Amino acid sequence: MIYNDIYKTGIAFSYEPLFETMKKRGVTYMQLYLMGVSPCQINRLRNNYNMTMASLCYIMSLLDIDDFSDAVKVIELD
Repeated sequence: MIYNDIYKTGIAFSYEPLFETMKKRGVTYMQLYLMGVSPCQINRLRNNYNMTMASLCYIMSLLDIDDFSDAVKVIELD
């Protein structure tokens, strides 16, 4: 699923790499919640909605992810 490009920027973001990283490490959404991620942010992730960079960096720090390519894929739209 790709975030809807509502701002017409010509790019979209997918959190699919983050889901793959979580799966490889055996991390569930419930574990994210228990680590302190709000249910709202988890819902935004699950539905591939827009989220702040601060929220994404927080989740990446919890999961010890150093590279954005392990969490976000940038997709150029035609």
